[in-house]
Amino acid sequence: MKQTITLTVAIAFTLLCSFGCKKSTDNTNYNMYATIGGSQFWVSNCISKQTGTGLDITGFSGVEDAYGNPTTLPYIFLQIDGYNGVGTYNFNSITYNTGGFIRVDSGNGYKIAVHGMINITSVSPNIQGFFDFMCNDSTFVNGGSFVAKHY
Repeated sequence: MKQTITLTVAIAFTLLCSFGCKKSTDNTNYNMYATIGGSQFWVSNCISKQTGTGLDITGFSGVEDAYGNPTTLPYIFLQIDGYNGVGTYNFNSITYNTGGFIRVDSGNGYKIAVHGMINITSVSPNIQGFFDFMCNDSTFVNGGSFVAKHY
């Protein structure tokens, strides 16, 4: 009888540790891709942060500083004002608060979007979408896509 109880407890403990103690892993590749003036842009980090009624999405290489800013170039920064989840957000001017702000920095000065769009296609479990825009120096950024880890 004592052996049966000991064996039952041992089996229950083994099952609990095998199935009840599941380790959570996130194998999602958070990245951003685009073509900037004919050149390929791909970075291995992409994050998104809600800021009041807006959403910031940044694609960058390397790491970020304590304030969430990329520490290495190049990067693309997308900012949506009046963010409401899945949908298309249009940009028609470089004036801040007219739909958002987009900045591309490659180390040779930065470019700002004058018109274009960001389309958010998914918000769970991460932020996904695509974008196209034209910069203030007439550079086209097209075929952009991202999968961003949401903070």
